[in-house]
Amino acid sequence: MHVQSAYRYSRHAICRLAQRGVSTEAMRVLLEHGEIYNAGQGCSYVQLSRADLGRLAADGAPKGVLHSLARLQAVVSDEGEVVTCYHASHRRLVSSRRRPSFKYH
Repeated sequence: MHVQSAYRYSRHAICRLAQRGVSTEAMRVLLEHGEIYNAGQGCSYVQLSRADLGRLAADGAPKGVLHSLARLQAVVSDEGEVVTCYHASHRRLVSSRRRPSFKYH
């Protein structure tokens, strides 16, 4: 699997993208439009809020991509490398009440 982005991808992340059926388009949208939350230990979570998903839908994003983005999270190191990605359970989603980190935007 070949992934291109302003972010670098670890070998682990590329493996997980393939294993979890996450498209490169979904990751691109997540990393470009997602909110960033501090995860500790030099990493951050990136995920899309409901409002972000609504804006993307209004802009005409394909429904298939939006469906896969609904629970998709990526973990990004402070150096800008995508460490892993996964489909978060509702319990693992970062609360919208947490303040986003603005390190990368």
